[in-house]
Amino acid sequence: MFKRLILACLLFCAPAFGQQPELIRTQLVTVALNLRETTLYYQTGEEVKEFTAGMNGLGDPFLYVGPRRFILHTSKDAFVPVKEGQKPPTPAAFVDLPQRAARILLVCVPLPDKSVRLIAYDIGRNSMKDGDYKIFNFSKSNLSMILGEKRFLVPSSKDVQVSDGPWGQEVLDLQCKIAIIGEDNKTLIPAYSVLWGHRPIRRNMIFIFDGVSERGGVQVRRFYDVILPDAAPEGT
Repeated sequence: MFKRLILACLLFCAPAFGQQPELIRTQLVTVALNLRETTLYYQTGEEVKEFTAGMNGLGDPFLYVGPRRFILHTSKDAFVPVKEGQKPPTPAAFVDLPQRAARILLVCVPLPDKSVRLIAYDIGRNSMKDGDYKIFNFSKSNLSMILGEKRFLVPSSKDVQVSDGPWGQEVLDLQCKIAIIGEDNKTLIPAYSVLWGHRPIRRNMIFIFDGVSERGGVQVRRFYDVILPDAAPEGT
């Protein structure tokens, strides 16, 4: 009986030894925010490729097959497996990708030391519908927004996703107004107002930054992602 118990324990524990990281398969969409061009590399499957981030909008989606931790290095050689006892090279940047996400937005943000920070968001169809808006507040201010008939708050360093029934069905003109919430949490300081043309096929990404003028305000960048019914990245 004792021998059977030991055998059962060994069989149960065996998969834990030498276990490889679980691989995921997803589409990555990239955007670079105020980032200087830097040559970086990533590995998908057995192939090491140059990493390109959309500098003037969202980049084209590409297939990624690999561990959940997405890693960037400054050279291809950094992906060569190290010998036992050797320390692996330090990544230029890394991020843990959302689990079970069919499509992921990778936001590349520069840090004060000129390195890169990666932020990953699930933008698959199960998480974001056609016509939706996802607002990313990279400014230092809490914001009050009006988008069409929707009124909502976007705290500093947070993101908010907004939906409305007609947005996924109709071509519209949407009024967008942004106000900075004052230190008293009551005063609203108008910072941005525009009329946007809306298309129901687009999934909209709105990035907000601090203004560069002496008067402050905000900078707004609007990009959009479209998932074509029969489109799939090369290699799928």
